[in-house]
Amino acid sequence: MTNREFRGAILEAIDQIFSLALALEIITMMIAFIGIVNTLMASVIDRTREIGVVRSLGATKQQVGTIFFFQSGLLGLFGTSIGAVAGYGLGVLQVTRLNEVLAGWKMPVRIDETTVAIAFIGAVVFSVLGGLSPARAAANLTLRDALKYE
Repeated sequence: MTNREFRGAILEAIDQIFSLALALEIITMMIAFIGIVNTLMASVIDRTREIGVVRSLGATKQQVGTIFFFQSGLLGLFGTSIGAVAGYGLGVLQVTRLNEVLAGWKMPVRIDETTVAIAFIGAVVFSVLGGLSPARAAANLTLRDALKYE
């Protein structure tokens, strides 16, 4: 096998690994979406009486929905920030140290800021979309049922 053929085979294997990583990213985003919806719905159920008290003090349905809408955005923002920092650290460890120890290869660390920004914004938008249903559920609680809830 010539050097060019060997390099081509290695690059093809790397492309296959990144294709697998993309599939894992999509699955991770779906799981995160379900987790956000689940967390916020549990929060609505847990805070039903609190929602009733806030509504009885004069808050509108829109204001109650906005609370949960912003909560989902903040959940996505902080979760994505922590994930980005942890992912960067683990990625640098993988590329710099583990590849050298396990395969004997040294690779430079390159970060594509555009891809990171798109992924970051996409994750936050995804979390906000996940908060729409819980926000609507919180806003549509009737005052009587919310105050009666134990």
